[in-house]
Amino acid sequence: MAKYFYKLGSETLELDVPKSVYCPEEDSELMAKIIANHNLRGMKLLEMGCGSGLLSIIANRVGAEVTACDINPEAVESTQQNAEKHNAKISLIHSNLFKNISKENKFDIIIFNPPY
Repeated sequence: MAKYFYKLGSETLELDVPKSVYCPEEDSELMAKIIANHNLRGMKLLEMGCGSGLLSIIANRVGAEVTACDINPEAVESTQQNAEKHNAKISLIHSNLFKNISKENKFDIIIFNPPY
């Protein structure tokens, strides 16, 4: 299991990332920086392909009501554990894209940092 660290203001997020889950890199850090600089209070955000949960955790920190999904069950578990470690409230769904996302759910923002 890899450790990943992301500096968010005065806080450092430490994420545990299993080998089967994409570890955040420059692309993730670019999206993280953009998300961290927006007030998302009251907005509903869906993260497709949540991986280790970095973007979802940051989105929750800046006020979003977050739902995250991934096709990889280990990624869903990784996001759950990392969210709990950082007191982030994230609803998690194991899903292949929108397959298990209820059509009744409406989102203001959908983010997706696709794997290479």
